[in-house]
Amino acid sequence: MNFPVPLALTFRTVGWPELLVMLAFLALLLGPRRLGGLGRRFGEFFRVKLHVIQWLYWSATGNEADQLRAEERVGQDISNAFTGQTPLEPDESKQELIRALGGKLSEAVAGTQRRFHFRVLADRDFQAFAVPGGFIFVNRPVLDHLQESPGELAFVLAHEMSHVIERHTLERHLRDAILDAVLKPWLAGRLVSAVLARGYSREQELDADAEAVNLMMRAGFAPESAVGALEQMARLRDVDPTLGRYLGSHPPLADRIAAAQALCASMRRRATPQRGPAPPR
Repeated sequence: MNFPVPLALTFRTVGWPELLVMLAFLALLLGPRRLGGLGRRFGEFFRVKLHVIQWLYWSATGNEADQLRAEERVGQDISNAFTGQTPLEPDESKQELIRALGGKLSEAVAGTQRRFHFRVLADRDFQAFAVPGGFIFVNRPVLDHLQESPGELAFVLAHEMSHVIERHTLERHLRDAILDAVLKPWLAGRLVSAVLARGYSREQELDADAEAVNLMMRAGFAPESAVGALEQMARLRDVDPTLGRYLGSHPPLADRIAAAQALCASMRRRATPQRGPAPPR
């Protein structure tokens, strides 16, 4: 059967001459800047996709060092997505404060090769959250409300670090969010809301509080600062409506305060030397 010439041409193998003509046409249509940007976006998409695949593979088969390296690469990709949507806080003194407190807490994390990274976002909502790879984010209002007490601010950081240490970020709400938002580029703009919409369980939140109190004590902070931070949030809940939304994803404050008070009292009792019976005369 003889096809008309235009239709017959569609069955030819596309070779280098045709590809060069097509690229030249795209360059004329899009311009060199847009064409270069398109190539960069495709390259970034496949690089991020590879990182996620490596992370899933090493999480199942690798040793701790392999798992942490792969997880940190994915965390860096997510961190870049966050800061691409919400800029970092421009006040370097705020960033330095968080890095200093976070560094002190990081030194007290025992038995792991994990590294932590701390960022302050220039966002008006009271919010703090963690993503895989040890990337901890706090929004500017967290510092505005708690920075007068370094210990109380350290509790917020320690709480988010504990979600990473206890692997809550991997076990629960981030795996699906990462796969959706990273592997499907049209969802990237919703990454922040996708992550924050997946809350932890009540048990995971209370576990993170308990681990945070222990971490604070090992780092040299008064464990009672955890109670102070929670009580300060209770006082400010009606003042800052975004604080109410943040607390809504956690167990009731009264339960968290009571648990923290009981844990602090138990830790103090263990730390206080017990007097033995009086020696016989």
